[in-house]
Amino acid sequence: MKKPCFLSLLILSLLALLGCFQSENLVFEQFELPIKISAPGMQMEESFGLEEMTQSPALKPIEENRMHKFLLPAEIEQALGLYKKSRSPELPDMEMRVSEVGHVNMPNYRLVIVMKEALKQDKRWISVIVRTFCFDGMMMGSKRLAYWNEADGTLISGSLSPDMELTLYMPDHSPGKYQIDEFGKILPLKP
Repeated sequence: MKKPCFLSLLILSLLALLGCFQSENLVFEQFELPIKISAPGMQMEESFGLEEMTQSPALKPIEENRMHKFLLPAEIEQALGLYKKSRSPELPDMEMRVSEVGHVNMPNYRLVIVMKEALKQDKRWISVIVRTFCFDGMMMGSKRLAYWNEADGTLISGSLSPDMELTLYMPDHSPGKYQIDEFGKILPLKP
């Protein structure tokens, strides 16, 4: 009689555990998938605007000692303000803020959404980037999800779905589609 009780408990425990992993929405720190981010003048239904995101008190700059977990070495150099006129008289100073929008641990990789905002010669640019990392910290993939450059007018809006499909929207272009595979590589989808 003890075996059926133990077996029932084991089955119920397994079902409860499986139920935890079959959520339709992956929860980020303050967002759920799907996530849609719009560049100015390119509003998508139910999306976050780039400008509004930069003003969110929930976004905190990434501390200097954690930047290596989110950024490439050249980006860290920029973010720390080392890319200054001292390198070249033609290059003006650049101010940059880097924030983590959210992250989620997948079975084989960690997905992170990072926002970079900079002011260069009184012109702003904002970039939201989807990045995937192995659990040892090596970057597997990186793709811009949304972008706005005030200086040259470049606009990109994008979305990331629960099935890890990235769709990028640019004025006068057909949408670009990418898939994050089970190992964290970001691959282009054929039209």
